[in-house]
Amino acid sequence: MSDMVFILGIVGLGVLLVTWVGIRGGRQASTTMEGWLVNDRQMGPWLTWFLLGTEIYTAFTFLGLAGFAYSKGGGVFYNVATNDVGYALGFMLLPAIGLLGRKFGYVTQSDFIAGRYQNEWLGIIVSFCAAIIMIAYIDLNIEGLGRCSAC
Repeated sequence: MSDMVFILGIVGLGVLLVTWVGIRGGRQASTTMEGWLVNDRQMGPWLTWFLLGTEIYTAFTFLGLAGFAYSKGGGVFYNVATNDVGYALGFMLLPAIGLLGRKFGYVTQSDFIAGRYQNEWLGIIVSFCAAIIMIAYIDLNIEGLGRCSAC
């Protein structure tokens, strides 16, 4: 058997496995907003760990920071400190936020802010700011991926 047939077989098995998992998960899909956004609050620590890993280590981490280090030097280590502080704060704050979210039915950041401060307009402002920030973040990653394809 040639290497190409072996590789195609492995890829085919991977596609079938992903399709099967997707169909199986789709049958158990929730019809509520909470189910769609946070999987009915059934995401365990392993899934959350992998999701946070893919969120933190993006094109910026591998391309933007490398370019910054090349052009500016040791100042790039701010990212290490930022991640460490973020991890520590998350370790302390996120379990409490998760408990409040389960208790009061908060799904998004704006739900949490609006509910805790009893101010709907504050939740709207948080939603707007988060959307603007996400546009910039998505653009940053698209730029990074575009530059990566030329590597």
